[in-house]
Amino acid sequence: MELHFYPGIHLLVVIEVDPIKLKKHSISRYEAWGGPSTIGSDTRMPEEPTWSGKYVIDKAHAYRTPTWQMSRIKWGTPLRDMPKKNDVWYQLKSGSWGSIAKDHKI
Repeated sequence: MELHFYPGIHLLVVIEVDPIKLKKHSISRYEAWGGPSTIGSDTRMPEEPTWSGKYVIDKAHAYRTPTWQMSRIKWGTPLRDMPKKNDVWYQLKSGSWGSIAKDHKI
């Protein structure tokens, strides 16, 4: 599967790839809005636009990005920004919320 994202027209296309015949065909289209239109001002990790391009879905698994060495939370974990507490909460398997500041000392 491939995801093709076109932020200017708010479109995400899911494409199925036949690895034997090397043929592709669109199987779904969705309205999709990316991140902010410009790079944000957060001093710790500025928000970035969702760039146009092809995104290949390989597999779903816990992922620790090599570009952010403090990465500790599984990719796709629901998050809650808690600016008044200077914290971010993440959802635990139980459904309750953990504190990144308290649990990971970040």
